[in-house]
Amino acid sequence: MCGTRSTSPKEPATEAQQPALLIVAHGERGGERTNLLPMHIADLARRSGRYSQVETGFIRSRPGVEEAASLIKSDRLVVYPLFMSDGYYVRRAIPEQLGLNKSGSDRWGRQVEVLQPPGISALFPASVGSIAGGAAARAGHDASGCHLLLVAHGSSKSASSRLATESVRNAVELDGEFAGVHIALLEEEPGLDEQLRKVPGPLIVIGLFAGEGMHGAEDMAQAVGASDRADLILADPLPRSGHFMHLIAKALDLEPT
Repeated sequence: MCGTRSTSPKEPATEAQQPALLIVAHGERGGERTNLLPMHIADLARRSGRYSQVETGFIRSRPGVEEAASLIKSDRLVVYPLFMSDGYYVRRAIPEQLGLNKSGSDRWGRQVEVLQPPGISALFPASVGSIAGGAAARAGHDASGCHLLLVAHGSSKSASSRLATESVRNAVELDGEFAGVHIALLEEEPGLDEQLRKVPGPLIVIGLFAGEGMHGAEDMAQAVGASDRADLILADPLPRSGHFMHLIAKALDLEPT
């Protein structure tokens, strides 16, 4: 049997063959750029023609996940969870709201594929390193002389956020681009204020948040602004980074942004 792949052009996928896409995000609380990232991703996906329909659902705001899913007409659904770990929301909340069963079908009888969240993608540590390296360069520093502080949510109820953050820290540290790589958590130890006091500088601070609401923008800026250190470098939020958007575009099989 010949193993050579045919070079004849593929027939364009019809709407019936194309899956629909449901982007699921937490939903922002506060901040000036509320929910802009999932809306931007949805717009890119619609313009790509890759999906027959694109909807966005939120855990903590409207439309909810179930409400958004009920609008989808395709019998195939791709779900993209816009989270930084695969904790409670990805493993339990989304499947429960979609009514997923063991065969991978939802309550509407559609076959559902849930993609990996961006925060645990194998490409994510490289994106973080590139964002932090760019922040160091803009501040006039060589990355090799800077320490890096990764700030994540953390949780007293689940280890998923901390474990995902530690995994990113270990991968970035392995690349050896920075003098040291450290973590801080908003709801666990080590806390952000503590790390801002202890970690040597110059110190690049980057928030591992998929949005620019209360945590992604406000908490970060307030903590850094309240510090009396002159050697802190606050990296731009992930949603404003081309590196982070490229990772998402690759996951969704869209043209790189």
